[in-house]
Amino acid sequence: MANAVFRGEGVVKAFVAALSLAFLVATQGGCGGKPKAYQPVSGAHHSLSSLVITPANPVVAMGESERFVATGIYADGTKQDVSSTVTWASAHPEIAPIDKSGTAIAKKSGATLITAASGSISAGATLTIPPPALVSINVMAPSLSLPKGNTEQLSAIANYLDGSTIDVTGTVTWASSAPGVVLANGTGVIAAAGPGTATITASFGDIRGAEQITVGPPVLISLAIVPPNPSMAKGGTQQLGVTGTFSDASLQDVTGSVVWTISPTTVAAVSGTGLISALSTGSAAITATSASRSTSTNLTVLPASLASLSITPSNPSLTIGSSRQLTATGTFSDGTTQNLTNSVSWSASPAAVAVSNTGVVNAITNGTATVTATSGSVSASDTITISGTTLTSIAISPSNPSMVKGATQPLIATGTFSDGSTQNLTGSVTWSSSPGNIVTVSAGLASAMGVGTATVTATSGAISGSDTITVSAASLVSIAVSPSNPAVINGKTRQLTAMATYSDASTQDITASAAWSTSSPNVVNVSGSGLVTAQTPGTAPVKATSGAITGSTMITVSPLTLVSIAIAPPNPSIPKGETQQLMATGSYNDGSTQDITSQVSWSNSAPNVVGLSGSDPINITAENLGTATLTATSGSTSGTTNVKVSAPVAVALSIVPTNPSVAVGITQQLSAVETFSDGTTQPLANSATWTSGNPDIATVDNSGLVTGQAVGMATIAASYLLLNSSVTLTVTPFNYLLTEGPSSSGSFGSSYFANANAPGIDATFRVANPGTTGQDVCAMVYVFAADQQMSECCGCRVTPNGLLTLSLNKDLDLNPLTGRVPVSGTVQVVAGDRSSNPNCDPSTLTPAGVLTVWATHVQNIAADSSGGSGGSAPDNLSPADLQSECAFVQGLGSGQGICSCGTEQ
Repeated sequence: MANAVFRGEGVVKAFVAALSLAFLVATQGGCGGKPKAYQPVSGAHHSLSSLVITPANPVVAMGESERFVATGIYADGTKQDVSSTVTWASAHPEIAPIDKSGTAIAKKSGATLITAASGSISAGATLTIPPPALVSINVMAPSLSLPKGNTEQLSAIANYLDGSTIDVTGTVTWASSAPGVVLANGTGVIAAAGPGTATITASFGDIRGAEQITVGPPVLISLAIVPPNPSMAKGGTQQLGVTGTFSDASLQDVTGSVVWTISPTTVAAVSGTGLISALSTGSAAITATSASRSTSTNLTVLPASLASLSITPSNPSLTIGSSRQLTATGTFSDGTTQNLTNSVSWSASPAAVAVSNTGVVNAITNGTATVTATSGSVSASDTITISGTTLTSIAISPSNPSMVKGATQPLIATGTFSDGSTQNLTGSVTWSSSPGNIVTVSAGLASAMGVGTATVTATSGAISGSDTITVSAASLVSIAVSPSNPAVINGKTRQLTAMATYSDASTQDITASAAWSTSSPNVVNVSGSGLVTAQTPGTAPVKATSGAITGSTMITVSPLTLVSIAIAPPNPSIPKGETQQLMATGSYNDGSTQDITSQVSWSNSAPNVVGLSGSDPINITAENLGTATLTATSGSTSGTTNVKVSAPVAVALSIVPTNPSVAVGITQQLSAVETFSDGTTQPLANSATWTSGNPDIATVDNSGLVTGQAVGMATIAASYLLLNSSVTLTVTPFNYLLTEGPSSSGSFGSSYFANANAPGIDATFRVANPGTTGQDVCAMVYVFAADQQMSECCGCRVTPNGLLTLSLNKDLDLNPLTGRVPVSGTVQVVAGDRSSNPNCDPSTLTPAGVLTVWATHVQNIAADSSGGSGGSAPDNLSPADLQSECAFVQGLGSGQGICSCGTEQ
C-alpha cells in the first residue's frame, strides 16, 4: 500500500491540507451502504407530507439555466432530496422548458410556473426571465433629402443587449430639432416644411437615435394642360398653356419650360411654346413633359371654317347704265381660298345700284352704294361709285420714289375723268408690281423686298398708270445694348451684347465689330469685345457704336458687402461637460460664401451655461443646464444660434475595487460606477451585466459578487448599454480548500491525525458544497491507519450550499475494519459525481465537483510529510486505488469499516 502510485489518464491534482484528527469507531454498516440520513424509511408515519422547491422564485438571464431541487418533507419531520423521483413541469415551456432532472433553460423573457409532483403532492416556484437591456435605437429613413412639401415614414429599430432587434416606430417619442424645416408626428411621419437641415430624434427613456434630414426646394409633382381637350378648325392656331403643381402645393405657369410633342404629326403641329397649328381633320394626343413629369390632352381638328370674305374689284367706279361683275372670295381657317360668288347672298344699299344673285352690279343713278356679300355670320362689303363721266387716266404719286430694303411707301392713284375732274382711286384700282421680288404693293402700300428697280401699276378697267420705284440695300436703324442698365459687383466682370436692327427689320449681333467706349473709365473698364470690368463703386455709361448709330446702357458698380452670417452647426444640443466646435460662414451680395469664424466678434447671452474659447474654430463648453444664445457679428451684420445644454451623459464605466483579490471559495462584492460627461459619478446598483472571462478561476453573478474557484487570474467585465470595463481578479489559495481539478478526475485532499481518543480530545471536520456547480456533490471519505491500511470508508451527499459536520470520535474512528481503533492516521476526502452515483457509494468513484473542507482542534502536519506524529500519508493514491481498497473493506468487513456521515445543515 505504501508504494501505491497514480496510473492511467485520470490523474487527480491534489490539494493537501494537513489536519490532526483522532479516529472513533463508526457505528454504521458496510462502506457501500447509505448514510443514516438517507436510509429508506417505511411506515405510515414516514409518508410524504409536502414538497418544497428551491430556489423559490429565481430570476435567470436569457440563455442561462437554473437547477431546481425538490425536497420531500415526511410525516416524521425528516427531509430528503427527491429531485430525481418527482415529475417536473413548466407552465410555459416556450419561455423555459425543464428536464426530468429539474434543470430549466431560459429561452425568452417572461415568467413561468415550475412544478414538482409526486403522486398527489406538488409544489411550485416561479422562474422569471427579464427582457434584455435596450442598447441603442437606429433611425431609418428612406431618403435623407426631401423637397419642400413632401412627407415620408421613418422607422425606429431598437437594438437589445442580446443582439435582438424590434421595430419600435410607434412607441418611441419623435422630435425635430427644427420644426420650421421638418415636422415630425408621433408615428414617425415627417413633413418637409421649409429649406434647411433638421435632426429627427427617436427617444425611449434615456436611449435615443437620430437622423439628419435636408429639405430642398419644392419639386414638380404634376402638370395640367389648359384648356383641356381643345378643338379647332383645320388651318387654325391655338395657344396652349401648362400649369405645374409642386410638392408644396404651389401652382406655376411652366408653359415655356416644358417639351411639347404631338401624335400624329399629320393632324397638327406644336411649337416649342405650345402654339397648336391644325393641319388636317382628326384627333391627336398632345403631351407636355418636364423632367420625369408629363401630361396629355386630346386635340380635335374639325374641317376648315370660313374665316373671311373679300369682294373684288375693290371700290370700283361705274358710269350710269354700265355694269360690273363682282367676285366674292372666301378665305378659310386653313388658309385656302375659294370663289364663293354664286353661293353668297348679295345685297346693295341704297338703290343707286342693283346687284344680282351672281354678283353683277348695274349702275342706276349718280352717287355711291354699298354692296354686301354674306355667308352665314361672315360678310364683306364694297363701295360702288356711279358717275356720268368716264375715267381717262391714272397717275401714281409720289413719282419715281427711292426706298431702302425693308421700308414701306404709301402710293396714291389719282384718276382723271372726261370732264376734267379728278378722284382718289387708290382703294378701287388694281395694283401690281414687276418684278414682284423687288417691290410688292397692296391697297397702295408699297413694300421694298429686295434691292433693284420695279414698276408699280394701278389699273381701273382699261385705264392704268405706272410708277418706277428704286430700292437700295437695308440701312442700320438702331443698336440695342444688353443687358439694360445692369449692376456689377466691384471687381467682377459682365459681358455686354450689341444687337443691330436694320431698315428691313432684320437684326444682327455686332458685339465683336462695334466700337465700345465709356466716359467713366475710373468706374468701369470696357474691352473691345464688350467685356465690362468694375473698377470702383459708381455709375458709368457704356456705348456701342457702328457708323453714325450708337446704342448705350448704364452700368452701376456696387461694393462687395456681407449679407448674412450663418453659424454651424445650427442650434446644437450638448450634454453638460462636453465641448462643441462652431464655425461662422458669411454670405456676400455676389452669391459667394467665406469662413469668417476668426473675423467676427462673438457674444454669449449666458456665460454660466456655456463657455467660449479659441478663435478658429470657436470651442464651446457646456457648463450648466440651460440655453445660451451665441451671436457672431461683423459690422452691422450678425448671425445667432441657440445652444442647449442637456443633462450629462455617461461616458465611461469603472469597476471598484480596481485590483480585487479573493481566496478560493471566498466571495467579494464588486461595484460598477458610471462616469458622466461633467465628471460626476454614480453607482449602477444591479443595472450592469457581469461576465467572467475565466469562470474556471472565478465566477461572478448578476450583482457583481465574485467567487474564487481556483488559484489564478480571472478577467471580470461589466457592461452597461455601450459602456464596458474590466479588472483582473487575483484568486489566492485558501487553507484546507479542496477545489476542482481536471474534469476527468475531480478533487481530493489528505489530512493527518494523532492522539485520537485521548481524554477530552475530539475534532470537528466540516465539509461544505459552495454550490458552484448547482448540483449535489458526494464527499467520499477514506480513513487510513498509521500503517497506511484503509480502516474505514463512506460516501456522504452534500447539497448545494450545504454544510456537513463530522466528529472524529463519533463518525470517522468508531467502526474500524480490524476492530482496533487507530490513535493516528490519515483521512482523505474526494469530491465525487452524484448524478452517476446517487447513493454516493465510495467503492464507485468518479471525481467531480467542488468541496471546501476544514477542521478544528487537530494537529497539522505538512502535506508532503512521510512520517511524524500522525504517521505516514498514503501518497499518490489514484481514484482507482481508493475505490479498490474501499471495495475490499466493504467485502471483508461484513459491516465493519463503514464510517458515518454526521449531520448536514
